[in-house]
Amino acid sequence: EFTRIVPQRKFDQDSLEGRVSPDGLRAFLVTRTADVRNDKTLYDILLLDLRPELLAGAQPAAPERILRIEATPDNEYRSPFVQDARWVDNQAIVFRGRLSDTPYQVYKLDVVSRRLTQLTFETHGITTFALSADLRRVVYATPIPNPPMAPGARSVVVANKSFWSVKFGQNDLRSQQRRYQFMVAESGSPKPGRTLGGIVNKVGGARVPPISLSPDGRWALIPRNEPSRH
Repeated sequence: EFTRIVPQRKFDQDSLEGRVSPDGLRAFLVTRTADVRNDKTLYDILLLDLRPELLAGAQPAAPERILRIEATPDNEYRSPFVQDARWVDNQAIVFRGRLSDTPYQVYKLDVVSRRLTQLTFETHGITTFALSADLRRVVYATPIPNPPMAPGARSVVVANKSFWSVKFGQNDLRSQQRRYQFMVAESGSPKPGRTLGGIVNKVGGARVPPISLSPDGRWALIPRNEPSRH
């Protein structure tokens, strides 16, 4: 049994800065611990105190756990149950997460009250997301099932399918040739989101297509599929 820091998807400046609160006084880490006795994986979000007087005195405060998620089953190291975590203001952290064995959804964690709020309710889960500055609107991409064999079919032509899709992907969204649909929804609403554009295939070597949402939630930049220009 050991504890490791959950790696970020990207090691760029924006991702690193997203771990530090806007006022620079706090940061957080996501850790993953194996609980062998109970056959679970424990994901913790730890709050770090960055007040200069504590750091200057070489006596930093101990990390404070503000959320724990017990994951079972957890059989894919590259798909941790807490991903894309970042501060949205000095009081809240948002992330993509799985509670138990449910698909990824977007959550908001209040670091003062420890209250966890689910912001999306998408059937097939969320692969990437962006929030408006007031947290009232969320734009996200959700995977579209793309099984190698059509429903009711009894055979498949392997030549025009991904090997991994044929081997694993009939019911596994992660192994299929990936397709995504962009959606916009009001945060916390259980109603289906509104579609944005058509279905987009996996873009280049990126695991998920990027999204950029304007702070007022009015405009979003998303990829567009144009096969004639590929």
